[in-house]
Amino acid sequence: MSFSTDIRRRKIQVTLSDLKRFIRIENEIWTRTKNELLAKQNASANMVITPSKVTGWWLDTGATCHVCSNRDLFSFYVAVKENVSMADRSIVPVLRTGTVVLTLSSWKTLILKDMKYVSSIAKNLVSGSLLCDADTYDFKSFVTRGGMKYFITFIDDHSRLCNVYLLKSKDKSFNKFVEFRTRVEKQLGLQVKRFRSDRGGEYLSKESEAYFKEHGIIAEITAPYSLQSNGIVERKNHTLTKMASSSSQLFSSRLLLLLTILPLTLALFAFILQWRGGLDDPASRWPVDNQKFPGMDNSPLGSSLSTAHAISSSSSSSDCLQILGRSASPSFPYYRGWNFDLEKNLRPKICITSSTSASLEQILPWMFYHKVLGVTNFFLFVEGKAAKPDVSAVLESIPGVKVIYRTRELEDKQAKSRIWNETWLAGFFYKPCNYELFVKQSLNMEMAIVMARNAGMDWIIHLDTDELMHPAGAPEYSLRRLLADVPSNVDMVIFPNYESSIERDDVKDPFSEVSMFKKNYDHLPKETYFGLYKESTRGNPNYFLTYGNGKSAARIQDHLRPNGAHRWHNYMKTPNEIKLEEAAVLHYTYTKFSDLTSRRDRCGCKPTKEDVKRCFMLDFDRDAFIIASTATEEEMLRWFREHVVWTDKQLNLKLLRKGILTRIYAPMAIIQGLREAGTFSSAIASAHLHSKKSLPSMEEKKSSDTAGSANTKEDSTVSHAINRKILEFSDIFEKAVPPISPPGLDSVHL
Repeated sequence: MSFSTDIRRRKIQVTLSDLKRFIRIENEIWTRTKNELLAKQNASANMVITPSKVTGWWLDTGATCHVCSNRDLFSFYVAVKENVSMADRSIVPVLRTGTVVLTLSSWKTLILKDMKYVSSIAKNLVSGSLLCDADTYDFKSFVTRGGMKYFITFIDDHSRLCNVYLLKSKDKSFNKFVEFRTRVEKQLGLQVKRFRSDRGGEYLSKESEAYFKEHGIIAEITAPYSLQSNGIVERKNHTLTKMASSSSQLFSSRLLLLLTILPLTLALFAFILQWRGGLDDPASRWPVDNQKFPGMDNSPLGSSLSTAHAISSSSSSSDCLQILGRSASPSFPYYRGWNFDLEKNLRPKICITSSTSASLEQILPWMFYHKVLGVTNFFLFVEGKAAKPDVSAVLESIPGVKVIYRTRELEDKQAKSRIWNETWLAGFFYKPCNYELFVKQSLNMEMAIVMARNAGMDWIIHLDTDELMHPAGAPEYSLRRLLADVPSNVDMVIFPNYESSIERDDVKDPFSEVSMFKKNYDHLPKETYFGLYKESTRGNPNYFLTYGNGKSAARIQDHLRPNGAHRWHNYMKTPNEIKLEEAAVLHYTYTKFSDLTSRRDRCGCKPTKEDVKRCFMLDFDRDAFIIASTATEEEMLRWFREHVVWTDKQLNLKLLRKGILTRIYAPMAIIQGLREAGTFSSAIASAHLHSKKSLPSMEEKKSSDTAGSANTKEDSTVSHAINRKILEFSDIFEKAVPPISPPGLDSVHL
């Protein structure tokens, strides 16, 4: 046991004299051990046996030739007249050139040809071959800017000269060795005669073996798991890796410090500016009592909000203003002053077409929400409430909105559509209620394609006014940005639909009050969907109350046609369709109790199981129509709570955790911000102010259109029938896609 080990273990106190004595003893032991080791090495080394008068032999890898100062050692020589340059740059004459045979201590002989005889040299030199050690190493936790993950080192075994090359992959190691060998032999005039590497596989290929054999290079491979066999290069790699790691850690620490200090500095700077009055609130730039409707700067209908309050008190749309009115303390000032008719050069240009009979309290939030997402144009085919003069006047005053009324002229034009002569929609002709609406939507979509092309649109989407686009997965919450990233060879994009899941039976404004949705089966793992299917349906006929096959956006192109209300198609080719993994359509279905009676009032079918099949395509719509037509209001409310309202909080929490249900707040925040900014109320007030004088003429026009429409019902039916008689073409086009329920347990084999 050494003295230092003894001190560490026993933790004793020693005097200075004791310390000097122990150090002297340890030095003597170390000197004696060192001499013994040298003696053993000298005894076993392969030394040259030479006469005592000859100076020693030195192996010099930097020497270009063999040099000897003893003429007696030459076994053969010839006289020459040459010169040789020495290491000190002196020039000495060469008297002879010949062969020297050296006898080693192992009694082997070493024959050195082309030996130069220089009498003035102090030591005999043997020109040694260049032994190259090589190894490949990886950077572990980081990659260089050029994408390099590895580095390879080549080290001269004698001079320890090190060359380092960076690699992207290990298979380039042999190429770097060829490059290294070429450079060394050209620049230094030395030949690589031996090459030592580990068993990493970089130099064990047939290509490398052939190369070594061709150039006479002896390839040495170290024993497995013996790093000491290639210790020179292993130590160098360890040193280089440590240097790179410390440099990376230093950079990371400095970057972390910068990212910590910078936000704090900016926050402090903003606080000082605001405290001194140098930074004002953007919302304060807009007086609360004089807010203009965003997007109406270029409209002749623009007016101040003060006029809006004056008209709202006497207008018949006071219910709309109450729901769509603004707040005195806006919490979403981002929309203030935002012109929705901003840059017209933005691409892609997106339009939405819809067939609606809804009121302003539903259409305006729906429309301006999609304007926020980047939609520029709307083609609205209106009837019912939406076709009333005070409603249509507001819609027509909004930039980018085209209102199309269901007039006699429109019906005559649609009666001549080529759709009636084709088979893909034939299964929906001459059926009431939902089937009639489905055909009407397809005809309107066909006209919207023409209007979209004339308006220079890039994409078209058909949506109902109870549906909102949800562009999840885009770099920003923007439908325009989402479609801009779609590859150019894609013709159509499918948005799976999420269905609203209300938690109360007294919802008044679904867009602002509903945040829970049931995910589409396309966005769920199969085991989750089918494993929780019964709990998700809660006794209803299907997973969704209504349709489950989503909606699609189509790129405006030649021969585009509708394929029902949910899809698009092309007359001349099979379109290239993709389905998005995150984006969706939010379907606010049966969100209000009054939705039960509204469907009943729109359809004149008998409330029997057989008759409702002629009117409705989906099971839940049929059940809801029968309940609304036969039950009392109390029974209807109880049925509504059992089948539509999600009152079980434990079940809701379970399905939220499993991913069946999800919370989406973006539409609520955007629409609430628009409302608080006074966008909707300004639109109503501005339109009413401008259209005061024109309303009587519009009313007369609408009444005449309605009368004409009533008078031509019989004529249009005859026209349709005449066109239907020539439906004898082969069914070459894909049939229209109807609203389809999600798959059930009996329709899919797990």
